[in-house]
Amino acid sequence: MNAALKAPAQLSALERHHLKQLVQLHLQRWGRSQALLDGLQPQQPLQQTDINRLDQQWRAELDEPRQPLIDSVRQLPASTLLEAIQRQYAPLFNELFLTDQRGLIAGMSKITSDYWQGDEAKFNSTRTLKANQMLIEAIGYDGSTQSFQVQVSVPLHDPQGGFLGVLTLGINIEAAFGDSTP
Repeated sequence: MNAALKAPAQLSALERHHLKQLVQLHLQRWGRSQALLDGLQPQQPLQQTDINRLDQQWRAELDEPRQPLIDSVRQLPASTLLEAIQRQYAPLFNELFLTDQRGLIAGMSKITSDYWQGDEAKFNSTRTLKANQMLIEAIGYDGSTQSFQVQVSVPLHDPQGGFLGVLTLGINIEAAFGDSTP
């Protein structure tokens, strides 16, 4: 595949509208699930040095046979739910992951490349959005699934409007727009 096909491509207004409706439909189905919300309950405070150490541990475990930190997240109810959603709606979702209010992975359908998302523009942009808003990124090529995808991130809030975390959905564009074959 040439580099031009791997470069991000912008969505049209109609495509963005379609994706927003698709995400809202799925969030109505399972976005307020207790398993997701429980994963976002405030945890013990961590210093930035602790977060950095955990993120380094996560990255180191990616290539190791033993993955205690990764496995601890894999076993969370939120991860079990996200894995089931990814399987149920295949090939629509390439990945689903949940981050808490600090940006730490609190659930995932598949292993993420890092544990701390709090240093990424996507997380920081999404955390400032209102409950009915979402961040829709450009189309990019996902080498792990060999498909084009868009990442859509939505903030999750408690009933009083307090920020709980971010849910990110990696959406297979061909499946979302009906261009894939079964």
